[in-house]
Amino acid sequence: MNLYKVAGGLASLLLLASAAPAATLYTGATLHPVSSAPIENGQMLVDGGKIIAVGADLSAQAGNAERVDLSGRWVVPAFIAANSVMGLTEIESVRGSVDVAETGAINPNARAQVAINPDSDLLPVARANGVLYVHVVPQAGQGGIVAGQSALVQLDGWTWEQMTVKAPIGLHLMWPSTRLPPWLPAPMRAEAIKGAARSRELIDQAFDNAAAYRTAKAAGTVAAPDARWEAMVPVLEGRTRLYIHAVDLQQIREALDFTRQRG
Repeated sequence: MNLYKVAGGLASLLLLASAAPAATLYTGATLHPVSSAPIENGQMLVDGGKIIAVGADLSAQAGNAERVDLSGRWVVPAFIAANSVMGLTEIESVRGSVDVAETGAINPNARAQVAINPDSDLLPVARANGVLYVHVVPQAGQGGIVAGQSALVQLDGWTWEQMTVKAPIGLHLMWPSTRLPPWLPAPMRAEAIKGAARSRELIDQAFDNAAAYRTAKAAGTVAAPDARWEAMVPVLEGRTRLYIHAVDLQQIREALDFTRQRG
């Protein structure tokens, strides 16, 4: 008897699913398309989780779509948080919940999306405030230079695979700085300048190694794959962007000189 009830319930659900409208028409709201002026008392047609059209009257296009009245409300596009570590950190004072950077100086193979915590309490808070997408960018730890690859993720999903919209977005390079406070003692100043020069050498070395690896791979002489240089090959070939993080004027000038030299 219970089996018949279950079967009947499933059949009812199937009938309801087949009769359900394929789309939803939201009406009465003030729409802000950004690409044009606001639309008062506008209509927005959504199908399969995607916005199909916006306008003053979409009744003909909507057909038998479900109607939802949003009178008195504003509808704006989702916000995108750029250069964020959302999902990579939870509580700064709890070291185990902070995973924004890898150890070591050169980590081009580090992928931000695989380190995201889908259960982070920060994600629903951001969603509730209109942030639906995040450009998650790995950071550089102590002495870090090549931080890794960033990703565009949506703040909805059970796993990092479900959350990932596009990856990689680009490779991130933290340019060393020689901007030092005037009160810094001479020995510390000299050490800082020496460290920046060493970081600059490591950058050149990393790109030289990646270029040599690319050449060897094309010639079929690579003995074993190297995840670090594999991650940099798309950058050398122009298929992936390189983001150079530079703050002060000297950093920016040096970074521009570097890109000109490297083509």
